[in-house]
Amino acid sequence: MAAYEAAQISTPPSGRAVVLGGGLAGMLAARALTDTFEEIVIIERHNRLIVEQVLPQVLSETVRPQLDRLFPGFSAELVADGAAIAAPSGHRSISTAAPGAERVDARLQFTHEFIHRHLSRHLNSFDGVAMLGGCDAVGLVGDGERCAGVHVLPRSRSAASRTIPADLVVDAMGAGSRLCLWIEDTWRIRLPSERQLITYFASRLYQTRARSLPAATTIDLRPAYSYRIALMTVENGQYVASLGAPNIPAHDGDQFDQLLSSLLPQQLAALIADSQAAGPVIIFASAGMRRRFHNADRLPGNLIALGDSLCCFDPLQGHSFEVAVRQASVLWQLLGEQHSYADNGQPTELARRYFRAVAKIVDDAWMVGA
Repeated sequence: MAAYEAAQISTPPSGRAVVLGGGLAGMLAARALTDTFEEIVIIERHNRLIVEQVLPQVLSETVRPQLDRLFPGFSAELVADGAAIAAPSGHRSISTAAPGAERVDARLQFTHEFIHRHLSRHLNSFDGVAMLGGCDAVGLVGDGERCAGVHVLPRSRSAASRTIPADLVVDAMGAGSRLCLWIEDTWRIRLPSERQLITYFASRLYQTRARSLPAATTIDLRPAYSYRIALMTVENGQYVASLGAPNIPAHDGDQFDQLLSSLLPQQLAALIADSQAAGPVIIFASAGMRRRFHNADRLPGNLIALGDSLCCFDPLQGHSFEVAVRQASVLWQLLGEQHSYADNGQPTELARRYFRAVAKIVDDAWMVGA
């Protein structure tokens, strides 16, 4: 790591990178680019970042240092702001330790909105990062065997499409990414992928008065019932109850609570009854999707994918943020190695080296969901 930092000091940032998507993965990608590129443009379809999920996320003891390298002191800030501190693997207790007093090998748990707020604030402190909101990415600019930019279309009816040149494009558009279609249209490359069945999820945030909660509990009721349930403690004494089913589960608040109570063991049903809802029931659909870039015979240069654009995991597992942190850490390190680039204007090997490096990361998380 010392060699990488020295290289960054001797090579000032230059050029422009474009990140497609301003969610968690997009913000992590933007941070990984700040030491290499002078300008980072985040293309976001909304005029402001919107968090539409209430699903929890986890940050394990092994990945916390990687996040802290990208944002120094970040995990300590999460703890100070009330992130739940779960005991190491094999223990089921939840810690109520004072800020800074948690075990160094503890896992942090929090909601999507909680980590989104912290990432957004930290990213705003970096010069050269700009958000272009209210725009849809509609295609890529091809220049031989490399990507040279992005076509964007403002959502305003009176605005015309425009092209943004880029030295690197990072797709972080999530599960709805159209990157595979664009690559096939522009370079005639068909990427191998696999997709699981669509599952519907309902989640709700609760405030509890209980003093001792299980850090995380997952219950699979199949085949007797078609439901899977996950309870996970998150920030400030709250927890998230999530339910997955092949069909749309109950979305009325009372119906959702009653359904959970009827399916959960008595002790956990009592927890629901003794809790106060802290938000509405959020319904969404998801299908596990993995795009195997690393198996492609060839890849366009200067183009990568990160987060759910690369692989969309089972939401009940809560590890999509952690996987994105690991991917962003790989990107940050590869960008710091000067031999990632080729001379004489030839496409770089960054894309292939990146996809090969993150394949094992994705493998581990994909198998857990399977």
